[in-house]
Amino acid sequence: MKFRSSKLQSTSKLRNLLALALIALAFMQLARLAFIWEFGSFSAFATPKGESSFYIGLKFDLRLVAILFSAPWLLLQVGESAPKRRWLGALLLLLAVGTYLCLVVIAMVDDHGARPWLGVFLLLAGLQQWLFRDYGLASGREARWIWSAYAVIVTAFVLTAYAADFGSYSYNHVRLNGMVLGFLHNPLISAQMVWQSYPVVRGAMLIAVAITGLVWTLRRLQGWHPLPLARGPRWTAHVAVSILLVLLMWGRESLYPLRWAEVFDGRDRFVAHAALNPVLFFLETRVTPEEGPDMKTVKATHQALADYFGIPKVYDAR
Repeated sequence: MKFRSSKLQSTSKLRNLLALALIALAFMQLARLAFIWEFGSFSAFATPKGESSFYIGLKFDLRLVAILFSAPWLLLQVGESAPKRRWLGALLLLLAVGTYLCLVVIAMVDDHGARPWLGVFLLLAGLQQWLFRDYGLASGREARWIWSAYAVIVTAFVLTAYAADFGSYSYNHVRLNGMVLGFLHNPLISAQMVWQSYPVVRGAMLIAVAITGLVWTLRRLQGWHPLPLARGPRWTAHVAVSILLVLLMWGRESLYPLRWAEVFDGRDRFVAHAALNPVLFFLETRVTPEEGPDMKTVKATHQALADYFGIPKVYDAR
């Protein structure tokens, strides 16, 4: 397929996704600056540790951007023709996008448990590329609806996480983390507390306005086209961008990926907190609630601890 217009080149898939990614990255930087302005002081970052925290925070934000845009980069097709069994192409795309979201949620806590999901996602992505390479945004409204839903869900989740993060830090000076899931044990009481403590209506309105702006932006990005290159160079560019996304998600120049614990290496507490990305921090600290202490272990160690601390025996370990 030959591209004879510079307009087609200026509206390529890569250009559009890059524009959206830069908007997302700019929002995350502004949110970090707003966090520092609201809860701390910029003077705390005028040190080598502070500058390092800004750099680590940028890498966290780039990781989140890479995670959010990897699925569109790998799965979003342009396609102007409507293949046979179009409904099957829509179903395959929906399964692939849903599997990717599940993969991300699981991988944040258990990378080993996420490996089967990664295999399923790669299989679905390969099938889509092989069987429905011509099925895309221009060939049917189903694909447009799926990608619009993905954009709205992701945007709503990210904005809600940032809003909840500001609320969490203003309430107990802790960034949004998996412990917030404990409030779901008493959802009515927790909802009442949130309603009485935070501007829920204004926050919801701002999120709705942001989502409306996103939908408007997506509609303005007309003419999604493949990279305006010959087939060989185009595949090379696709592989290069895919590798770049993986490197951004890895986040370090070593055998071990970037982890949030690295910001707590003797830094000022607030400086360390400011480097965190609330979305990633929440997902990575999300754990399965435990049923409670192991009473067998408590009974087995009770007497040894009582003797060590000089506590009179008040519990029968039998």
